[in-house]
Amino acid sequence: MSEITPDDVEHIANLARLEFSRQELDQFQGNLKRILDYISKLNQL
Repeated sequence: MSEITPDDVEHIANLARLEFSRQELDQFQGNLKRILDYISKLNQL
């Protein structure tokens, strides 16, 4: 799976009409990557 960039996270937040600080966006980037990696593993089952 491709990397989740800060711009991706910011785009998702904008779509959801959410505003986050740069620090929060960085934190959500890591969280989102872990979630998507987990989903990818589940899809392999």
